[in-house]
Amino acid sequence: HHSPVERVKGLYQAIIAGFARIVQYFNIPVITVSQASKNMLQKFTPLKDINVIYNGLSYNDPPIKKYDFSNYDSVLPGRIIVGMIGPIDSHKGHISIIKAFNQSGILRDKAHFVIVGRGDNDLVNELMSTIQDYNLSGYITMTGFLPVDSLSIVSGFDILAMPTTDFEGFGYSMAEAMLCGVPVVASKVGAIPEIIINEKSGYLVNPNNIELGWKPVLENLVKDENLRMEIGLSGKRRIEEEFTADRMAKQYYNLLTRN
Repeated sequence: HHSPVERVKGLYQAIIAGFARIVQYFNIPVITVSQASKNMLQKFTPLKDINVIYNGLSYNDPPIKKYDFSNYDSVLPGRIIVGMIGPIDSHKGHISIIKAFNQSGILRDKAHFVIVGRGDNDLVNELMSTIQDYNLSGYITMTGFLPVDSLSIVSGFDILAMPTTDFEGFGYSMAEAMLCGVPVVASKVGAIPEIIINEKSGYLVNPNNIELGWKPVLENLVKDENLRMEIGLSGKRRIEEEFTADRMAKQYYNLLTRN
């Protein structure tokens, strides 16, 4: 389970409720990927006895080849790449980072915002119109979908932003960035605070707080290479200690053999 059940209405809601009761009746084990998702399931379905097994990550072999965003003509040399990756959806909060760039001379002077992903055409056009209205075309690049391994993409960022407005069941691209040593700034929603320890392994920001949240945190990271390295290394250790593929596999094995 990765997203709020409250979004599901009508017939689908009835189907989910019926399925949940069948699962309960036959005492079938239920697994989800975070405590936040567990809480949502317990709140919006009859399911109560739910196991949490966090997603686990591991490096690819051979070593990751960083995606080079300097190949885009719109990205000026020496700019710090603030990146987002994933579907373009209104609840993903792309507009928050656009507004932060609009309000910050430091970000416009030193950074470039790269949006990787595709989504609803109307929303994509709306974001592009906002970028033009703010005169930010020289500071923001929308790449669309890139047929490249996601670890390669996130390792090409200097900073990863995840400004989700409502809920994240885990935040896999965030965890991938942390594994690559890329500092993360993310919304304090859903399961994200379960992964990031604020101001140690990343930064947590109230989703709609531009002036006192996204703007100053991004500015500090953009200005300070040592801070980026420190937060990035701490985030990497966090994933390597708590969210490995090996640990996840052992937890699945223990659950399956126990049942």
